[in-house]
Amino acid sequence: MADEHRAAVPGEDPAGLDDGALGLGEGVQDLVGAVAGDRMKSIGEVAAQFGLPTHVLRHWEAEGLLTLARAGDRRRFTDADLYRVAAILISKEAGFGLADIRTMLAARSAPARHEVMARHRERLLARIAQAQAALDMLEGGLECPHDDIMTCPHFQGFLTDRLRSRLVDSKPSTI
Repeated sequence: MADEHRAAVPGEDPAGLDDGALGLGEGVQDLVGAVAGDRMKSIGEVAAQFGLPTHVLRHWEAEGLLTLARAGDRRRFTDADLYRVAAILISKEAGFGLADIRTMLAARSAPARHEVMARHRERLLARIAQAQAALDMLEGGLECPHDDIMTCPHFQGFLTDRLRSRLVDSKPSTI
């Protein structure tokens, strides 16, 4: 894989997981459980189980997201490390950057962790609202019998409502 040897940029995630491509929201225990066990795992085993190139795991270690045991010069993953990899992946899907993931995972108090999580919760809720609006538009378009969707009164009504809500949201407060 040519991408596997690409130089990592500090703070950038080489996995490019901002698009939610892995769909790890469900079944994380199954995924982790499939590689968990009594023995420690190699980087290749963990990378294969999570569908990641090994350089991503190395980069996360270099960025301070993972602190791995070593057997000689080989990285070894414990069960706790597997849960940490799953947490990193889900956090990436939620839009967290590597620095915020590191802060969240390293937080020694609930308030410190909650601060980072609350900030991202608001961003994620906004992304969900945008995705729902896009889905509503697509569903409306699928129900439209018109050859030119832009002449459909129902579709125009949807767009008008959407524009009105954006104008209301963008008006400065008068209080």
